Amino acid sequence: MDPAAIISAIDGADAVLSAVGPRGTGPTTVIQDSVRSIIQAMRKTGTRRFLQVSGSVVADEGESPYLRYLLKPLARRTFLRHVSADMRRGEEEIRDSDLDWTIFRPPSLTDKPATGAYRTAIDPQPATRIHRLPRRPGRLHARLAQRPGHRAPARSHRHLASGLHGPRLAAGRPGSPRLRRGRVM
Repeated sequence: MDPAAIISAIDGADAVLSAVGPRGTGPTTVIQDSVRSIIQAMRKTGTRRFLQVSGSVVADEGESPYLRYLLKPLARRTFLRHVSADMRRGEEEIRDSDLDWTIFRPPSLTDKPATGAYRTAIDPQPATRIHRLPRRPGRLHARLAQRPGHRAPARSHRHLASGLHGPRLAAGRPGSPRLRRGRVM
């Protein structure tokens, strides 16, 4: 992707939401390449907030033993190995950037009507799918960010689950003691 082609689309935006993914399961770098180009374009336009839709196959935290030790490792070694590696590399690009970022890791997105119920913490019984996103996904993000006293239950900075907060997301202003990179959502 050409960063110059992205600049006109994001110039003046408060945030960029990327849900780019491969069309198949073969070798790919589409996520990593698009993330790198988007980050370059964001730096040129001054846009600070980046929201990336990734996949739950990338991490095991918060999963049942069946998913953590059998199903996900098997998928990452076999039919989803290229997609998983590309998602992981894209997430690394985002974490290494100086942007304010959020990475969403939904287990499965469907085209069913939205239920209005969303979980934002590590759960011993993780969701198996998320029905259609709201027509205005920014509302969900804003609602989560504006909850009074909202804190994600992080076990450590290395435990990543369904989503990751970049700095300034939870409180909306710099300098807040609640702000840390790599927060579990």
